[in-house]
Amino acid sequence: MEQLLAASLSLCIDHRQMGELSAQLILPNQTTLDLDLQNTAQGAACLNTGRLFTLSLPANRLQVFSGLKGDWSVLVRDNDRVSSTPMGYLVGWSMQAEGLQ
Repeated sequence: MEQLLAASLSLCIDHRQMGELSAQLILPNQTTLDLDLQNTAQGAACLNTGRLFTLSLPANRLQVFSGLKGDWSVLVRDNDRVSSTPMGYLVGWSMQAEGLQ
């Protein structure tokens, strides 16, 4: 891939209190990209109980990774420290990149 034209990230999250969550994409150089879950429309159900969130990623932040090589990861945090709140799960995630070959 010579030039990244567009990229998106999809998260399948099973949690009843979405307002308690924050998320980040961790890039191969260990920098982070904050993911705005609160202002992303929830999509269809995924894997039985989760909801699908799809976010566009800023291609200019990802351009430096030749062929998108390296380890990528997603971190989701529950920011509510009260133990009686419902538990949730990051069920899975995927990233799609489009570019010139």
